[in-house]
Amino acid sequence: APNEKWPNMSIQSALWFPLTDQLEGSAEVPWLDWSSPTWFTQVFNDFSIGGDWAFFLEVDVVWEDIGLGNPDETNRFSTPVTGILSYFPTPKSTLYALTNFAPIWKPTADYYAQAGLGAKYQLHRNFEIELLYSYFTNQFLIDNQGRASTFNIGFRYSN
Repeated sequence: APNEKWPNMSIQSALWFPLTDQLEGSAEVPWLDWSSPTWFTQVFNDFSIGGDWAFFLEVDVVWEDIGLGNPDETNRFSTPVTGILSYFPTPKSTLYALTNFAPIWKPTADYYAQAGLGAKYQLHRNFEIELLYSYFTNQFLIDNQGRASTFNIGFRYSN
């Protein structure tokens, strides 16, 4: 924790380099990721809201596709903000709602937004299961009457 007044605050930063080329896909190959480096910095903080509630906040700075190519196609900069409100009905279970908004700062500004509901249950002291549904939107989807959703199941084993 960089600040004694906020003991649950964390900062994490990473610089990712792609290990192969043509990650951005073509007519034959799907898009996987950017073909240039990405710098990703995250600031996290947990807030307790009484005995059974908590709020998690994450603020990010993301510089994607760092390169020297066409400025309209490289150097995407975004500042995502995520909030997760959690309720703990029992010591082994968690219900949560999440929201995320990520403006993308470029000459033609864009964004994506997400909202979701999830649940976690600790089956054993070392094993947890999680279900999550989320809905995404951005200007492209709105303009084309499209929708994007995720249905996730996760298993976590800790030793």
